[in-house]
Amino acid sequence: MQLENSSKRKFVVTRNREKSSRLASGLRKLGVEVFEIPTIEIVPINEAELKKCVEDFSFTHLVFHSQNAIKIFMDEFLKKQDLSELKNVKIYVVGKATKEAIEKYGLGCVAPKEKFTGDELVKIIKEDGFKERKIFLPHSRLTRKELLKEYNTLGEFHNIPIYDSVIPKEIEELPEDFTDIIFTATSTFKNFIKMYGKESLSGKKIFSIGPITTDSIRECGLNVYKESEYSTIDSIIDCVEEDLKNENEKNKK
Repeated sequence: MQLENSSKRKFVVTRNREKSSRLASGLRKLGVEVFEIPTIEIVPINEAELKKCVEDFSFTHLVFHSQNAIKIFMDEFLKKQDLSELKNVKIYVVGKATKEAIEKYGLGCVAPKEKFTGDELVKIIKEDGFKERKIFLPHSRLTRKELLKEYNTLGEFHNIPIYDSVIPKEIEELPEDFTDIIFTATSTFKNFIKMYGKESLSGKKIFSIGPITTDSIRECGLNVYKESEYSTIDSIIDCVEEDLKNENEKNKK
């Protein structure tokens, strides 16, 4: 629903080109101007290692933190294996988007109901009743080392960084008059700083998708204006909508 007077706000969306459309579309429906400025490009890495792991696949647990990891893993898996090979594997995913991505393959999975983080998955797996776990986590190169250590306490643990979030080859010009910016991951924030500098965020309202991204922003000495209640695109859109409504109510007084 488009909100009255919301068109004065101008939002920058920093997701990669393939993933920004739903967020940008949701914001435009609220009546704000949106600039899509990608700060990440997904590049597969360690392909030979992933190929070998798929060929010798014998894990009891398969864990995904992102849609990117699912796509890269499944593309390689289906070259050598059949989906039926995963029917007895416990699949865990970090949130709504990753859950939807794995379900497109007709596979069931377990996802946190509230906190959509890797730390929450560790807690859930710890209580799954398995005595001997053999866990595989294909993940981003930027996955926190502390989190990998937590997974390692759950049983036999194997992980491979299978993609990196690099700065796009083509860097777009940042609009001078934007008022708000949304970061949906630590990688989008860190790359933005490398691309445009910390000073480009002076006076801007910074929205964060969740606590991990928020921590990265604050570590850089910047303030987070609003943090999404849940680490999902729908939740960050709801966060913006609520802020716009509050702003409109103040303007009416």
